Amino acid sequence: MTDHIYNQDTNAPLPMDMKGTAQDGPPPYKGMKTPYYSEMPESKTTNEYGIAGFVVSLVSFLGGPFLIFPAIIGWVISIILCCLGLKKKPKVFAIIGLCISLSALLGILLFLSILYFSR
Repeated sequence: MTDHIYNQDTNAPLPMDMKGTAQDGPPPYKGMKTPYYSEMPESKTTNEYGIAGFVVSLVSFLGGPFLIFPAIIGWVISIILCCLGLKKKPKVFAIIGLCISLSALLGILLFLSILYFSR
């Protein structure tokens, strides 16, 4: 015994498709467009310059106490990459990398100026 799904308006059984579920209505007429359902492609949400600037600033920050002058060059490169990354979305990594680079660069320049002028 099969279960039928009934039309609410006419109380007549609806036709069943091959899977055993009720069809929504008659098949489309010739020339009638059927709805096309597909998965939306995922949008690209990465910011290459921002991530690169963040990574360079982090590496320079961690290596700064050991290698001061390469770290200064890394921070300058990081500032350039993060400024390019601020033009794209998402801006989170670019802003964090810019903050790390600027604070570390200002800190090391302040440290070097204190060493220079304390003589």
